[in-house]
Amino acid sequence: MSVATFAQEPDPEGILTVTVEGASGPRETAVSGADLTDGAWVAASFDPPVVVGDLAEVQLSWDGATPLAVWSNRTLAGTVGIENDPYAAGQLVVDGRPTDGDLAFRVVTTDGSVSDHVVEVVRGAGARLLDQPWFALVWLVLLGGAGVLVALGRRRQVSKR
Repeated sequence: MSVATFAQEPDPEGILTVTVEGASGPRETAVSGADLTDGAWVAASFDPPVVVGDLAEVQLSWDGATPLAVWSNRTLAGTVGIENDPYAAGQLVVDGRPTDGDLAFRVVTTDGSVSDHVVEVVRGAGARLLDQPWFALVWLVLLGGAGVLVALGRRRQVSKR
């Protein structure tokens, strides 16, 4: 998760608790306040990794004496009409109340090979492109145009020799 301490040293005695409700029930891990840095990503590790299905719930709580926030991805003022919802099926809840935005987090796994992860990234990118057909069409046309320009540049280079 990406955290903010508001330019203060976080309470080293504080604990950030991360609970994931997965397919095998809730799992919990703790991150020491001493491991937190303003504006940095903090890792919450589960050993063994949490098995989740298509839907997972992540709960965060902080019991330190200093303020701590977790960044969220929100639509900015002045960007009306621009979609900014990377987890369209997700819901951000703060203190029990739904709010706009999505939690800023990254998921990393140690299972599988590098090729498995590359395939998953490509599959995810393809799914996002299919969700935005006009963007996908423009992107493919521009990518094809770049390929044509590269091929023409190489052909000219070869013919000059």
